[in-house]
Amino acid sequence: MPVRTTKRVEKWFILRDAFRLIERMIQHLRATIMPPNHVTTLKKLQEIQVEQISLPLAG
Repeated sequence: MPVRTTKRVEKWFILRDAFRLIERMIQHLRATIMPPNHVTTLKKLQEIQVEQISLPLAG
């Protein structure tokens, strides 16, 4: 069984902290900048785009 060295543990904690920071930044952006219905708007735009791609090209 490998022994965990201090450097490995420190790296793990740094990565965990960075991940939590990124998660909280995303939550903050969603709460302050993004409109409340942005998910539904994106889904509608995605559906429109899929329909446009699936239409046969006139040739």
